[in-house]
Amino acid sequence: MVNGTPQTSTTASLSKKERKRQAKAAATSAAAGKTPNGTPHETPKVKEHQQTPSVRNRKSDVQQGIAHKSEASVTKTREEEGLASQQHSTLAKPKSKNKKKSTSLYSMISMGPRFLRQDPVFTADEKHVILSDDKSLKVYEVETSTLAQSISKPSPFISAYALSASNTNQVYTASASGLISLWDWTLGKIIGRWDVGAHVRSISVVKDPATNMDLVFTHETSSRHNVINVHALRTREQGAPTELKEIYKRKRSNISGFQVLLSGKIVVVSVDKSILVGTRSESHKSALQEYVYVWREFQTSMRVTAFDAYVRTPSNPEGKASATKSRDHLDLVVGDQEGAILWFEDILASFARLEKSRKEGARSNTDLDMLRPKRLHWHREAVASVKWSRDGNYLISGGTETVLVLWQLSTGKQQHLPHLTAEIENIVTSPSGALYLVKLANTSVIALSTTELKPKMNIVGIQAQRVETGKISPQRDPEHDRTTLAKKVPMVVDPKDHNQVLFTVPSSQPSNEQGGDLHEPYLQTFGIARQQPLSSQALTRNNATDPNMAPDGKRIKEPDVQFMQISNDGRWLATVEEWMPPRADTDYLDEGLPDSYEKELLARREIYIKFWRWDEKNSQWVLESRIDFPQTHKNTAEYLKTPVQDLIADLSSPGFATVGQDHTVRIWRPKKTKDRSVTWFLKRSIEVPCNVGRPRFKWEVQWNCRLAMSSDGSLMAVGVSDGEFGVIHLINAFTGEIIHHVTTLNLAQISYLGIIHRHLIVAKPDGVSLYDVGKYENTPVERSGTIGELDASLVRFAINHETRTFAIAYPKWSSDNRIVGSTISIFDHSNPKPRWESTHPHFIRALCSTNGYEGYVALDSTGTLIVIRREASDLQITASYPDLRRRQMVDSSSSEPVSSSEEIEEAGEEHTGTEAIDTLATGDGLLPENDKPVVTAEQLAEAVGAGLPSHALPPVQDMFDAVFRLYSRKPRVSQQGS
Repeated sequence: MVNGTPQTSTTASLSKKERKRQAKAAATSAAAGKTPNGTPHETPKVKEHQQTPSVRNRKSDVQQGIAHKSEASVTKTREEEGLASQQHSTLAKPKSKNKKKSTSLYSMISMGPRFLRQDPVFTADEKHVILSDDKSLKVYEVETSTLAQSISKPSPFISAYALSASNTNQVYTASASGLISLWDWTLGKIIGRWDVGAHVRSISVVKDPATNMDLVFTHETSSRHNVINVHALRTREQGAPTELKEIYKRKRSNISGFQVLLSGKIVVVSVDKSILVGTRSESHKSALQEYVYVWREFQTSMRVTAFDAYVRTPSNPEGKASATKSRDHLDLVVGDQEGAILWFEDILASFARLEKSRKEGARSNTDLDMLRPKRLHWHREAVASVKWSRDGNYLISGGTETVLVLWQLSTGKQQHLPHLTAEIENIVTSPSGALYLVKLANTSVIALSTTELKPKMNIVGIQAQRVETGKISPQRDPEHDRTTLAKKVPMVVDPKDHNQVLFTVPSSQPSNEQGGDLHEPYLQTFGIARQQPLSSQALTRNNATDPNMAPDGKRIKEPDVQFMQISNDGRWLATVEEWMPPRADTDYLDEGLPDSYEKELLARREIYIKFWRWDEKNSQWVLESRIDFPQTHKNTAEYLKTPVQDLIADLSSPGFATVGQDHTVRIWRPKKTKDRSVTWFLKRSIEVPCNVGRPRFKWEVQWNCRLAMSSDGSLMAVGVSDGEFGVIHLINAFTGEIIHHVTTLNLAQISYLGIIHRHLIVAKPDGVSLYDVGKYENTPVERSGTIGELDASLVRFAINHETRTFAIAYPKWSSDNRIVGSTISIFDHSNPKPRWESTHPHFIRALCSTNGYEGYVALDSTGTLIVIRREASDLQITASYPDLRRRQMVDSSSSEPVSSSEEIEEAGEEHTGTEAIDTLATGDGLLPENDKPVVTAEQLAEAVGAGLPSHALPPVQDMFDAVFRLYSRKPRVSQQGS
């Protein structure tokens, strides 16, 4: 039995003629776009360019039967079981019924992006916290801060979520397309799904007292209206009809938020500069269609940014009747954009008093002063969130000041928790009131105890900067060349652990800021295998514990990390940072002469290259050396402090190289000092000419320089261009001698350079060129679609030296000159046709290779990491399936014992990684056909991590090595008669 499917015969028992006939039939079905059962294949979204036929496609009928499943049964299985775990690889797992066959060479897996700007949700037992991004719902354990469950999106773009009021194991999700889904978050199973036909922006769920079932309040938008509806969403098992009731509609102003209290008896709505309080006029009626609300509205002088309502229970002497027993006591707090908090005590009584004082039938807008609110003011800027404590004695507020403020209402005293890592966006109190949940603007969530304000949980997401791609211009903008919205994000993969990605991030980015020009002084390390951040540290000076506001009210900007590379052994990290004082702070230097002002401004610019050593004990990068102005050049009588324009790492030994606007290459190496410490020094400086093939040379021209180095560290390429002319110099890295000039290509703009084997790869805005340095021949690379005029800074490029491939990403433009995504292509170093190509719906801001296995990692404008990797080991793993079937069938009659997992590991230690792949490709070391090891289904399942949740799966390379060890080991033969 294989994967739970009974087999009646072995591959060996089939005749040669029969096997050929079945293989031919399977090939014919595949060519017709059908599986062997006649079900059409799903059309892949990824475009594949395969040059030559491969053994990968020569599968027997048994392999086809194992690999292919009916699409209809797949869809049914997913809908019934609600399985939403993300597939991490194409390795086959036992009993996998929802696996679709993909014919793509590579697969793309997304991780992230940032959490939604919505209050996180506590579960009823306070053991879990539910968060969501626009792609999936995530459940975290409070005690361990780990991801316990991830529920993939039922439809595009999740916009809101809320816990069920009738069953705390269920959660609702809503999407921008109008789809509302009900999930069992403990099992990841879908229960119901409804299409409301409108963009749902937020939801709130209460229990219907009459039926003890959920009522879902939704804020829905269209092109003309903002509506609040009440839905009675019912499944077939509940045996009740689904109903809808509209309770509020507004034509012009946008609804910024709403809150439902007392099972829907009171609804509070925030609209721009006003607050509306709705109360049910006939609360004794239980039918949904009889829900009628009376709305009362008051205006505020500033825009409302946060609010929270609290129903207070009146305290009455025991045994004494109360005249106000049936009246609800509603307290309301409102935060505005100026930082003030307005506290309204018993606002329903205030409304009643004002209405009584007016003439009967007269209606007018209620003035703010008529309600007599109390004013609390500490925040300098807008209040991002304000919440009541569970007992109603405290207010908790936060904003851009990175300070959590607790207001004791009875005494007026304040308590502050300062120096949080970023601005506060959301605050939530737990059901019992024992914890405060604080969501910060750097995609982190912390849980604090209410008594000691000590952290009990810390969840961190991908903190990469978000960019509004609509603001990116396709043409070069000289005024913002260094601060363009499309600035590349420094990102590398750790050679010590290919599952760790390092990239720079800003200190924070509130949800209402689109970003693009934020400086990135921090380093975040993200684990691909775990799908969660591993660490974060500062690379430049920052304002984590200092006020981040200047006297004029503007935010103080930290230095920005421009480049980052890691050494070949993963022990050294090099970063280049730059900082320039804001123009607003240097106005006193402006004497009316533009040239003089620019010189004064550049003289105050700071440029550093830093070398960091990996501290294994403390698991962090430690600064070893800092070199100021690494590209200083003497021009006539003055020194020019030119910026660094490129940084690369030596792939053969610890070392780095930089190049700047001074068109000088500098090679940096480490050395030991007398006290056995390590310092970095300038090993060699190589000045390259810019006037090769050009009659005149001017220093005033803004030169753009790029660097590349061969994998053995012997050859360097330096590209110099000025927008009209360019040249590439090939340099002997050992001697510094320029051995060749490349001027035959169109090098007006050079985006990236790379060297693979004997080919020089030149990435430009108008395409890619493969230049054979041995034959001095150029081969243009094919690309689908048109490029047009493009800024060189919008291209992304990476090389995988292990597989001799390179990847390039170009932006896709709409007819109105807006970026609508990116096209990513992967090429062989010697073939102008792409071996794989795909489109991504967002702009790619960073691209790097894994180098440990065949794959790449990208970072897009939404802060999402995309792992692009080979659909690994199709050839090696699937080629073993017929043998696995035969071994399992004859296992009962074989006297050969089955090896344990420990023995498998010992037998496979000598073949791992690329050595194992080479051995498998050549056939050396493989056993004869009749002397192959026995592998059970349990051993294969353990090797590929069957049964593990998606976030706990091992890396693809580890799974391949484990499977390879199963089939490459020598079989254990019982010794008789020694």
